[in-house]
Amino acid sequence: MIAVVSLFFWALSIGANQERAKIDEERLAVMKVATEMTPLASMLVDSTITELPESKSDTINVKQDLIDLVAYLESQAVLYENEKRPDAAGHVLFIKETDSLFDQAKELRKEAIRRINDIEIEMDSISWQSTLAIVLVSEPKEKFKAYSEYIDKIEGYENKENARHLKEAEDRIESLNDLLEDYNWIEASTKSTVTSYFKYIESNLQEDPESDNSQNINNALEQIKKGKTGWIYAGYKNGNDQFDPTRSIVKMVYRPDTNIGSNNYKIPQNGDFVTLRGKADRAVYNFFVGNQVTNKKGAPFKSGKMAYVIDKVELANDAIFLQIKYGKIDKSD
Repeated sequence: MIAVVSLFFWALSIGANQERAKIDEERLAVMKVATEMTPLASMLVDSTITELPESKSDTINVKQDLIDLVAYLESQAVLYENEKRPDAAGHVLFIKETDSLFDQAKELRKEAIRRINDIEIEMDSISWQSTLAIVLVSEPKEKFKAYSEYIDKIEGYENKENARHLKEAEDRIESLNDLLEDYNWIEASTKSTVTSYFKYIESNLQEDPESDNSQNINNALEQIKKGKTGWIYAGYKNGNDQFDPTRSIVKMVYRPDTNIGSNNYKIPQNGDFVTLRGKADRAVYNFFVGNQVTNKKGAPFKSGKMAYVIDKVELANDAIFLQIKYGKIDKSD
């Protein structure tokens, strides 16, 4: 009986050793793949890497290699004594054991993550210094753009805490918002053209109508209504109550409270903004009498500029004429 029991436990021992040997063999294979993923792997274990690569592209490549390495190690179940257990942040927790291969994998992962953080902190410092170099010599709009681009880069960080200047950038953007509102209005009113006021309105199309700048939008519209006044030929409509694409001179670009595509052929109505489809300037006339325009004005409606529609005439032959506000704001016009 004793011999049978001894034989049973001997067999269990043989089976356990065979299973252990299989696991060791699999772990050896995993570590071989890991060390071949990047030349840095074996050096990382010995902590022999002390300097970052010199070029930005090399730094980015090294970081990605390390990210891939960590992901690979965390994906190999054979490195774990039991099943993988993620922590609250979703990172894999290694389960402690004495196996030397496991210890090596754990140290490799730990050192790779440390180096990823070092790289991101160094890159963040370089990015911030570049941002400051721009804002020191820039107008408010460019400053806003520079801070925004710095924040956008942080989206690519593995660890957002490595962005040492995120809070400062967010604070400066917030302070620039109010400044930019005043700046944009000053820029529009200084140029004082239908186009400059339209650009001001266009920059606020996504804003809440109840926002603080709504009064300035109304002011912009009031200034536009003081622009030069005249009549232009706009094109012919087709049977669908839209412009005939082959005979359309103007294009509607904005209608309040409406999402208008850039390639539309909608016939403008009062309160719409329009521009010319072609590159040539178009003549503007002072009067519309009977079924024709008369008294050509000296200032044409220029290609690439904006006009504000205040009236429309449709003739029996489907020709359409628009009365517009355009050009430099001139109260005496």
